[in-house]
Amino acid sequence: MIVWIEAVGCTNGCRHCPLGSCLSHETFYSARELQRLAETWGPLAPLEDPSVHPEFPEVLDRSITSPGMTYLGTNGVGIAQAGDPEGLFDRLRAYGYEGLNFAVHGLDYWHDWLVGREGAFQDVLQATRRAAAAGFYVHWSVYLNRHNLEDIVPLAELRRQILGGSPYISLLNHRTHPYLQWYETIRPSLQQVREQIPDDMIADRWGDSLAALTEASWLREWEKRSNEEAFRHPFEPTAWPLESPFDNRCISITRDHQVYFNPLCAPPMLLGELSEDHSSLIERLQQLSEPYPDLRESWPRHLRDEDGDLLHTFGYSVRYKAISAALRSEDSSFDGAGGLDFCGHF
Repeated sequence: MIVWIEAVGCTNGCRHCPLGSCLSHETFYSARELQRLAETWGPLAPLEDPSVHPEFPEVLDRSITSPGMTYLGTNGVGIAQAGDPEGLFDRLRAYGYEGLNFAVHGLDYWHDWLVGREGAFQDVLQATRRAAAAGFYVHWSVYLNRHNLEDIVPLAELRRQILGGSPYISLLNHRTHPYLQWYETIRPSLQQVREQIPDDMIADRWGDSLAALTEASWLREWEKRSNEEAFRHPFEPTAWPLESPFDNRCISITRDHQVYFNPLCAPPMLLGELSEDHSSLIERLQQLSEPYPDLRESWPRHLRDEDGDLLHTFGYSVRYKAISAALRSEDSSFDGAGGLDFCGHF
């Protein structure tokens, strides 16, 4: 079971994030509270940005987190502003961490614009330099959108100057939840990427397969049914009702002490309050029914023909976008920004 817990806020206010304009790093759970919860729920993945937690990096102690977590996803603020970076990295290393992962959305202007905070890109650079100096590996996940395409070449050059190597270029994957609806307004098309990113950079990242990543191409793939697994996130259940063990099943614990199951093919499903008995919450998890079974086969009809050239790294992003569109047509509140791609590195 994968358990995400909103332990602390975030200094960014990303336009595709549930925190929206909160720009707060209020603490919701102490390290001791996280340890007690981990005793019941198993290893936790503290969110939103552990680096701004007042007990960072202690909130990443292995009594809380999984030993398999060796890379920390962060916006860099806590590391860029740390008074003793060497001591900080020594403690991270003692907890088994080897690297940092930053989501990068362009150079200064476009990155800061998307995350909603001036100076955010400079924090990424400062944290990157500090991590590299400490011998940590640094991964840049550069997410394309219609605005930042002109930044990709200079961004790659900047990465080479600081670290060597190349950034990992990707696209945000849709989730069936209002939170990534906003990104769909700036999702780039095949034509836009080809016009603004050099062929050799495209080839290094995607080989000759970029054209196969358009919505239209994914729909043709669905019609052939030759690779149905591509249309299902690895964490999405393959059968309902759910049965133990709950490997690769995602639980979310919110700042408000509510517990949700996240099926990915639907918005999070409330199980109850964190104060309730753990066995009762698990029993409710096992009683859940498949959400929106009527969309199991009919989801393609909710896509727009004019979006056929838009790019998606995975087929499940296209399917989830279609499900979101179907839900939005039935409920006007299912719209707008808000929500975090908790598995955004997939």
